[in-house]
Amino acid sequence: MNAAVTRTLTRSLPLVALGVIYAILSVAFLSTQVVPWIKKDVEAFWSGLFIFGPPVALIYGLEFFWFFVLSSVAFWGFIGGSMFSKNPSRKLLLRVCAAVIWCLSGFISIGIMV
Repeated sequence: MNAAVTRTLTRSLPLVALGVIYAILSVAFLSTQVVPWIKKDVEAFWSGLFIFGPPVALIYGLEFFWFFVLSSVAFWGFIGGSMFSKNPSRKLLLRVCAAVIWCLSGFISIGIMV
């Protein structure tokens, strides 16, 4: 395999894994409205839901879909920027911003729930 292809694959693999986890969390939180056992598990872990970031807003169904989209665009924008940045300090700054958006959107979603 070509070295450039290998470098591209290893660089995009964490992004793909993050995308899959993000999609699974989004579907799980959206389905809390219709699947009783997921809703029970979510309610048991209520105080720690902020660690799941933007998908937490989907617990309300589509009522706060706008917040999910807004925080997702910000999160993925920072992640995408960090993946393509050549400057190490800028890459770190963008990743920190993505982590802040992730936690902040989870906290805001929890605040809406209370």
